[in-house]
Amino acid sequence: MKIIMLTMFDDIGRISRAVEIGVDGYLLKNTGVAELEDAIISVNNGKQFYSDEVSNKLIASIREERIQSKEETEGNKSPDLTKREREILELVAEGNTSSQIGEKLFISSQTVDTHRKNIMRKVGVHNTAALVKWSLTNLK
Repeated sequence: MKIIMLTMFDDIGRISRAVEIGVDGYLLKNTGVAELEDAIISVNNGKQFYSDEVSNKLIASIREERIQSKEETEGNKSPDLTKREREILELVAEGNTSSQIGEKLFISSQTVDTHRKNIMRKVGVHNTAALVKWSLTNLK
């Protein structure tokens, strides 16, 4: 089944939700007959169709999200890492395992793992490879 929404709602929240649930087209009630026909033909041919006004709102929303994401990423360049977390991060970036780090710092490998998880949460990464990449880019 193909779905084209014809609605008066032009807020980005509703438009985004419609896209997320998989509607094939989204038109506003003020659309002309020609655009409605184009939408029906496009969707019937397996394509998606969004009115120009809707497309512009989606694009503006994506741009805004990217700007916010970039600002958040740039804001994360200097998270509040403790001295111990910085030590551990440097040793992780050098390729040391949790056991090796624990031996060097005279702490247990479980403590190292706890610090590592806290560091990853603070810098916004989810694995060791991303953590190493982040440290190479952001630590001096």
